[in-house]
Amino acid sequence: NIHIHNNAISFSGEHGIYFQGSNSLIENNKIFNNKKSGIKLASYNDELFNASKDYYIGSNNIIRGNLVYNNVKENKTSAGIYLQAPLKNILVENNNCYNNYHGIRTTSVYSKRVDNRRTELNDITISNNKVKNNRGISLWIEGGNNINILKNEGDNLVTTTKGNNVKMDSFVLEKNIINKIILQNLNGGKIIDNEYKEIDIKKSNSKMSIKEFERKNKKK
Repeated sequence: NIHIHNNAISFSGEHGIYFQGSNSLIENNKIFNNKKSGIKLASYNDELFNASKDYYIGSNNIIRGNLVYNNVKENKTSAGIYLQAPLKNILVENNNCYNNYHGIRTTSVYSKRVDNRRTELNDITISNNKVKNNRGISLWIEGGNNINILKNEGDNLVTTTKGNNVKMDSFVLEKNIINKIILQNLNGGKIIDNEYKEIDIKKSNSKMSIKEFERKNKKK
């Protein structure tokens, strides 16, 4: 139940905002010239509280209306807005991210243990963001179930997972304007009404064909 808003945050030695928790809102901040990510949303190991060695899953958080630029001096895993598993029920909307390394990045965790809650990255919606002119990838998207990428404007998009045997289910990519789209490790979903210049679908691990993609989307 934290509201972080209307701050100017710059020249941090790590992230501009590093948040671990639930039911909170980060909005209308100006975040720039930080060494790593502008905004990082993460969870934590509850061993910190001398309890079990399970992971607390951050949930029901909103990152909205922030201006995030000139972050990430060296670390190429970081981004303007960085979501690190385990997380669920997260909304990232109406942010402007430019001249970071990645614009918006979600990252999952690979594990052979099906009971490991560290791997959860579900019910994530990224909508109406402007993520152009970043040095790496505009939208670097990993996840599990119900990952929704809606009405964003960016230079490029990559979907991936921590291994080819790990798939994203119920993925939605709709009404985005993105120059180059690379799709990997998808197992069903809806990809329609996007505008693009170039598409690359990895046939070995994604079900949609390029012809099917072209029928449902519009080449610029």
